[in-house]
Amino acid sequence: MEDEKKPDQLRGLMDCVERKVVTGLRHGYFEILIRCETTSRGMRRVIVRAGRSYKFNVQENEVAR
Repeated sequence: MEDEKKPDQLRGLMDCVERKVVTGLRHGYFEILIRCETTSRGMRRVIVRAGRSYKFNVQENEVAR
């Protein structure tokens, strides 16, 4: 599992999902699973599975209310 170490994890997550969808549309097929859980520190751990796994740890303050 690859842990994406970007200062803006939410932006990295959104970019990853967009890339996977666009690539899948080009190929004509794709399957993506996105899982989210809240950690004990209030962060959101998001795992994107699309061929391989990508892990993002999104700070609570990055999420728009």
